[in-house]
Amino acid sequence: MLHVDIEPLKALQIYYGGERLGVWRGDIISAEKKRKLFLPPMLQEFLLGYGRLAVNTNANSYCFPNPGLMNITDEDLVIFGCWDSYMLLAFRRIDFAEANPELFYANCQYYDDSEAMDDECPRPAGSDFVPAQMRLRDFLVQLVIGNLRKAIYLVGSREGNTDVPPELWLLLAADNLPPCFICWDDESDELWAVSRLPDQPPQRVYNLTRRMQHWELKECFKQAFFQKQDFTHALKLARPLLENLEHVQRDTLELADMYKLAGRCCEELHKWDEGERFYQKAEVILQKKLEEMLDITKIFYQSLGNFYAAQKNEPKSQQAYGKMNKICEFVGLDGVRSRGIRLVQQAINLVGKDNSLCDDLPALSEALELYNQALSVYQQEPKECKYDIARCQHLRGDLRKHIKQLVRQKTEDNGNTQQSPG
Repeated sequence: MLHVDIEPLKALQIYYGGERLGVWRGDIISAEKKRKLFLPPMLQEFLLGYGRLAVNTNANSYCFPNPGLMNITDEDLVIFGCWDSYMLLAFRRIDFAEANPELFYANCQYYDDSEAMDDECPRPAGSDFVPAQMRLRDFLVQLVIGNLRKAIYLVGSREGNTDVPPELWLLLAADNLPPCFICWDDESDELWAVSRLPDQPPQRVYNLTRRMQHWELKECFKQAFFQKQDFTHALKLARPLLENLEHVQRDTLELADMYKLAGRCCEELHKWDEGERFYQKAEVILQKKLEEMLDITKIFYQSLGNFYAAQKNEPKSQQAYGKMNKICEFVGLDGVRSRGIRLVQQAINLVGKDNSLCDDLPALSEALELYNQALSVYQQEPKECKYDIARCQHLRGDLRKHIKQLVRQKTEDNGNTQQSPG
């Protein structure tokens, strides 16, 4: 059955599946006490239920999401929102108790150009207000249509169009309906809207596809989990959130955090098996990210150690290498062969593979000691490390020869210096 011209708040309840995310009631109470600003019941309910959802976040048409942003004018009207980029909307203050008050337009120049429109205390610059020829209900209907429409069907496409319910086409020319109205098909559970220009044939039919945006789901989840601690509701919201994240953001920390929070919901609800699955999925991502970060950090400290080694700054070099070794131990890369390879690499970083990087005897001696340490480590598992042992012995032998040649050369240079005439 097609329900015709349903209330905008009813349409929003259907569209969002009962989800609500709006203004804090304390802000409304504060405005009433401090400023004597009372809102019409329909506007108050809209802001409390949907003021922070997509229906009220369009850049052109929206209600101010906080009563503190609403301005009481000298004409005793309350500016409560925007109709488009140029026109503001207001209701008469004395009409606050009416179910569907008349609205008025004001040009945006009503606000001083030096003040942002979303300042807490906007200042009037002076302008006339004119009747908007619509009431609050009409505005909310057009807000729903304008901000939530997904598909547009022109009247010219009626022939052969099977997407739009046939009975909806029959209503397009009805004289007893407003220019814009919303319908609900309770069989397909779909929302439809018709927008017609005054005194002209109907022009457009809109489908309001019910699918909350990811940021809306996320904000509703935060409210349910952190503020209300309604873990049953939070878990219900977590499932579509995870589906969205799994589709577009695989292996991200945001997805891991969402798995963790879903697992926390299951813990509170004693859904142990489902909760364990969520935690396991989070662990896989976090383990991967941790390994990636540790690998980057390990390479950093190795590079830092090489940097200080090149400066002959042994304390800082060993400190950096020590941090690298701790990371290797943490991630399970501290086997016998791995430790030996790191010691050999540190020696090579000091003197080069062919001992050409350094003629400093203390540094050469340090490298020789590193080779000795590496051989001692390799000897713990000689069979598995036999090729590494041979390579290390070869490097150590070359280094010993280089040290002997260097010592001999320095001895000869010193002798020549002493024999030369003063």
